[in-house]
Amino acid sequence: MFGDIQIRTPDSLRVWRFDPLAQGGSASRFLQTLPLIVDSEVQSAFLKARARVRDMRKTGAVPHLPLLRLRLIDHRNGEPLLSAREIALDSLNGSQFSWQDSLEIDLQPFVGREVVLQLQTIEHLLGSWKAQRIHIQEFYPKEREGTLFAKNNLERVQVSSMPQTYALHQNFPNPFNPETIIQFDLPMNGAVTLKIYDIRGRLVKTLADGEFPAGTHRVKWDGRDERGNEAASGVYLYHFVAGNYRQTRKMVLLR
Repeated sequence: MFGDIQIRTPDSLRVWRFDPLAQGGSASRFLQTLPLIVDSEVQSAFLKARARVRDMRKTGAVPHLPLLRLRLIDHRNGEPLLSAREIALDSLNGSQFSWQDSLEIDLQPFVGREVVLQLQTIEHLLGSWKAQRIHIQEFYPKEREGTLFAKNNLERVQVSSMPQTYALHQNFPNPFNPETIIQFDLPMNGAVTLKIYDIRGRLVKTLADGEFPAGTHRVKWDGRDERGNEAASGVYLYHFVAGNYRQTRKMVLLR
């Protein structure tokens, strides 16, 4: 994106600003706006966006993932409300790509909601483990503010599409001894807590407590408590919180 996002009302224009904390405290990186409560006066959001890819080399199968994705998100529960623009990586031909457009997003269908406008690139979508699947040599804004440059060396991959909703999956294996994997899905970046409790509700282990990028994540529990002691055989509960989503599941440890 370049320039300010403008909110149109019947009588005026006002700026919808980016959240400087959404991406590591740097307002110059790809962004998410501050939350906006859509009232009856808010009509639409107007913005300009552009992207460029240069020297892209496809050395194998290209995954069906967005090179970039611009979405309207419900800030309270993380629900995707609208896909304003999406450019698929596997739709690009040749080694060069350039795109520029002006977009106007009708906000009236979302009156009463608290929304954010979120721009994700393939780097954000793949998360910190992306180098295991797709090696991106360069992916950063440079030269002209708001312009996206990428220099890619793509390997043959099989990558699932980004999750659209929050989810906490059943651990595997279950029952287990001594280790198990817990998987959860995030449709957007955000704070996550994942804690294990015994059947009496006492905390056994905190597996996750912090910021995670959008995507599918897997966390291992080695069957030990906070002090490093082996937990006893029995039924345990793992409780997951992300945004307004909360879920608890059971698992069984058999020594």
